[in-house]
Amino acid sequence: MDTKYVEIAVGAVNNRGNVEELKNLYKYIRPNREIYRSIFLLDESAPDHFKNSGTIKDYKGTYSLDKIIFDIDISNEIMGDSLVYQATCAFVEELKEMGVSEEDIRVWFSGRGFHIEIPDLFGFQESRNLPQIVKATIAENFSDIPDNIYDKGRIIKIGYSYNSKSGLYKTPLQLRELFNMDYLKIAELAKTIRKDYSHPPLESPEVIWNSKIVRVAEVKEIKKPKSDDYTANVTCIQKIYNEKDQVGKRHTILLRLINGWKRLGLAKEASRLLGNSWSPSLGEEEIDRMIEDVYKWNHTGYSCSDVILHKYCDPLCRFYKNKDWGLEIMNVEVLNKNFIEFMNQDLDTSSFDLQDIYKSLKNPYRFYPGELAVVIGDTKVGKTAWLQNICIALKNMSILYLSLEMGDSLMYRRFLQIALDKSKQDIYDLHYNESNFELIKSSIGHINIITVSPEIGAIKELVDELRPNIIVVDTLDTIYVDKVYDPFKKTEKVILGLREIANRSNTIILAISHISKGASRDYLDVHSAKGNSVIEQKADKILGIEGDKDISDKRFIKSIASRDEHSFALTLKFNYNTFSFKELERINSGYSK
Repeated sequence: MDTKYVEIAVGAVNNRGNVEELKNLYKYIRPNREIYRSIFLLDESAPDHFKNSGTIKDYKGTYSLDKIIFDIDISNEIMGDSLVYQATCAFVEELKEMGVSEEDIRVWFSGRGFHIEIPDLFGFQESRNLPQIVKATIAENFSDIPDNIYDKGRIIKIGYSYNSKSGLYKTPLQLRELFNMDYLKIAELAKTIRKDYSHPPLESPEVIWNSKIVRVAEVKEIKKPKSDDYTANVTCIQKIYNEKDQVGKRHTILLRLINGWKRLGLAKEASRLLGNSWSPSLGEEEIDRMIEDVYKWNHTGYSCSDVILHKYCDPLCRFYKNKDWGLEIMNVEVLNKNFIEFMNQDLDTSSFDLQDIYKSLKNPYRFYPGELAVVIGDTKVGKTAWLQNICIALKNMSILYLSLEMGDSLMYRRFLQIALDKSKQDIYDLHYNESNFELIKSSIGHINIITVSPEIGAIKELVDELRPNIIVVDTLDTIYVDKVYDPFKKTEKVILGLREIANRSNTIILAISHISKGASRDYLDVHSAKGNSVIEQKADKILGIEGDKDISDKRFIKSIASRDEHSFALTLKFNYNTFSFKELERINSGYSK
């Protein structure tokens, strides 16, 4: 049998560019050391290739597989630890239903998510074209629970490797352990290198899925375009297309490509052909859906300042100097059309009215798509809890909640307490019976949570991927802005970035802001938000929460500023036991704008 090699990275993911025989991998295992290997095996030409180039790029040898690996990670579909655990259990059941025996399923806790290994039941044949074949085959035959990691350059942690982000080790789990332990117990087990159990080697499999292999055309070597191969008309779109399918960012990037093709005057059918050529693994149905969505947009779309397009800026482009691709000048016909579309939109699914939640409000107070609303209030007065109450009430809308000050388990429990009007202990008791999951799902299934602080540009990508009706940012000052350290400039960047996201994606953004030290002693007004004046200038609505958290359970919610709504004031009772807000008295007042 020919010797097989893998690319490895020892110590950190960026220490790649070296090769090792597959059989020698485990000699690198040490406490507190990360070790990665390539997904695909490389042939005997690999040592010379990496010695000369130091990278998988331009590797001309063949690829093969020693096993199939599925990666279910916390970053996938914005899952927290409890959801990624549930998704892993569900995927194991999916494999069993597809005919994989329990003896052929190897589960690893990766230090954050899970890796599941099975034998190559497809019987993939060694070839130069194998990465494309495997990626298309995995996309065709399995659910979206695992990430499709089968691009030719992907590397993955080996067993017993250290995860520097979590401080845990990649740890083998028996199936009974997976189903009988929860995420926290598994994480506890992974604090040290496990020595009491190891997976037996995967045996040579019986090929049962050969007919399921997706056949793709042989990859022809494409010479990378030079600068003079591009035209000056939106060069970034041309460059992105030539990079082809980018795993993990297919939706995000294809939206930009479709938007560019539309604005260049291409018909839907032309965009459909280009989309299928760029990403054959995504599937025609999904590409058609994206095309229909983008061609319905009544706004320009992405501009030169977009976080993705900006990376491909080229002096050749005719928009390079002024960075003005995407600036749309609207005449009266366009304005008229847009306004009629606005009037005719289904407000029940695209907006919400506080009057539907709080019946004592005298006048409507509606939040529209494209708006940025900021909620301000003193520390511990209940800003997060109040917005959680609002989210629970909006079951007809999809919500992405950026909980950047509380962990996922606490937010999950609090959402359930509010939705079910239960105490902390009641929620714990609820989870002792698995049959209660449908009740849980029906109560908070419209809410997705992310607890890792994203860069402002990453939020734009999340919105493109998930397309929520509402985004909640809790709190503004926890959003990361690359290379901006001044707090006032950072606030400005965040607010302007959220303002752009709301406008471009037609999404409602609700954000929480802390208040200045002086404001905590005074009556809240438009100047009370922490930072500079950008919030009062750019937010469509500013709402305040007041109340003495030490002596009273009364909270006062009021409209401090609004571009086009009546003012209001509400008195609510905050129940610390269930985190719920209830109306107390009708004191709504205001004026019509």
